Amino acid sequence: MRLLFLIAVSACLLGAAPQEKEAAEPEAAPLPPPRITRSNGVVTIRGTTSQAPRPQPKAEEAPAAEGPEATAEEPRKSEPPKPPRRVSSATATLDANGRQRQSGRQVVVERQGGVVSTTDTIRNANGRRVPYISEQKREVSSGAGGGPKVTEERTQRYDTAGKPSQQELVRTEERKLPGGGVERTQVLYRENLNGRMEAVQRSVEVVEERGAVTTTVKRVETPSLSGRFETVLREESTERREGENKATIETVKSASFGGRMQVVAREESTMTKTGAVATTETQLYERQPGSGEIEFSSRSVGTLEERPDGSTVEKVETYGFRTAGGARNVNATRPELQEVVERRKTVQPDGTVRERESVRGASASAPGRMGAPTVTETVIQPIAGGEQVRTDVYEQGVNGRMRATQSTVQQIAK
Repeated sequence: MRLLFLIAVSACLLGAAPQEKEAAEPEAAPLPPPRITRSNGVVTIRGTTSQAPRPQPKAEEAPAAEGPEATAEEPRKSEPPKPPRRVSSATATLDANGRQRQSGRQVVVERQGGVVSTTDTIRNANGRRVPYISEQKREVSSGAGGGPKVTEERTQRYDTAGKPSQQELVRTEERKLPGGGVERTQVLYRENLNGRMEAVQRSVEVVEERGAVTTTVKRVETPSLSGRFETVLREESTERREGENKATIETVKSASFGGRMQVVAREESTMTKTGAVATTETQLYERQPGSGEIEFSSRSVGTLEERPDGSTVEKVETYGFRTAGGARNVNATRPELQEVVERRKTVQPDGTVRERESVRGASASAPGRMGAPTVTETVIQPIAGGEQVRTDVYEQGVNGRMRATQSTVQQIAK
């Protein structure tokens, strides 16, 4: 469940007091209310950071406005960044000596106008590179004039010989509701044996915001034997913001059992922020297969520190009753540490970004202990016309040393 809630606010410009001889310095604009985001497990509060703003290049002085009253130019609305023109990605698997053992998947993403095309290729048993999946996403309607915004994403799958096998289409409509909310309807169409596209799933999400409370209701529907859509999954989330440094999110998930909706999980998250450090605690309750009762399942605690230079340090610890194999430990009397995730991002003066993620799970051979970590290192380096992204995955070998097992290089043209 990855949800992003954007909260737009407008700031008023304060004029100078008429009784003073000299113009007073304008007061600082108030901080916007918190914006809740999820960062790979840590639900954090952004938009209220205490970081010092980055220095901006000095603008050229504009000529003085004529007349006794000079008004400042209104700030322009920020537009969402466009996707890169082209992204090529190649993945290689490495052997114990660090040599490339086999060529992996290659992905190329291209944007031409309003159409984004993705081609995913692999090598088949004959060593020939063939298409595996191709995708094309385009905007059908921008939503101008009050109508819905409509996008379509078509996916073509191929067999091992590179011949088209099955096609899917996802059509998304987003419309604004009279009360200020947003409704998103997404329908999945899949090609049947006769070559016709038929609807196999529909999801409807409604987001409404009233003051400091945002509610999100999402339901997933599938066709019944009669051909009518029936709800099989439902998720309702309520986000409450308390001032600038605290927020809570409560989520309830329900599923259909014999045509009746029953609660299967409930999640409660509390986020607090002190300075540049955000702390999140999440409690998860799940329906147990045997008893059907909703019982405590796991608890995670995460911290995320944002530093003035753009670097971040993040740690998430998860406690629960699961074993390393995923089964519930019936002998556990209290939650035990199951996973530790640590992430660190640094930004260098030349714009290079380095990210390191370490994931450790419960050991299968030594109960009560943590196993060896899996480390992922990513380097994002600016180059002429775009960026180069290199991602290396390291795992522990039989000799106890960490070695690279996979490497992916992306070339991004902006």
